[in-house]
Amino acid sequence: MKTIKFFSLALLLSLAWVACKDTTNASTETATAEAVADSVFMAAKSAASQDLTNLKGGVAAKVAELEGALATADEAGKAAITTQLETFKKFLGDLETTSAKVSEATAETWTAVNTEVETVHFAVKSALTGTTSTDQIAK
Repeated sequence: MKTIKFFSLALLLSLAWVACKDTTNASTETATAEAVADSVFMAAKSAASQDLTNLKGGVAAKVAELEGALATADEAGKAAITTQLETFKKFLGDLETTSAKVSEATAETWTAVNTEVETVHFAVKSALTGTTSTDQIAK
């Protein structure tokens, strides 16, 4: 009877040891995966912020160019320039709003924010280059 109790105790201890060992490995793997995912998220967030900053600079330059052209334009050209100017000022506001969303984004909300960043980026880039082709804008 003592032998059976001894082996039962040994079996329980070995099961407990194996269970603890597996949990330790799983938690280490989870922590590593979370660190990698966090690193990727932060890199994507940083790249998106930099792209938006660059686009804001391009749009601000275009707004200044259009304001200069508006001052010297004749009456017929002022209507077209005014329309373009309003469009680029709207883009500037959109870029500011999107930049704020990027800075507040978390890993959980990043997918939705990234989709918005791509949409705004495409619209602004196509307006700046004067094209709508995705091949031309990607360059």
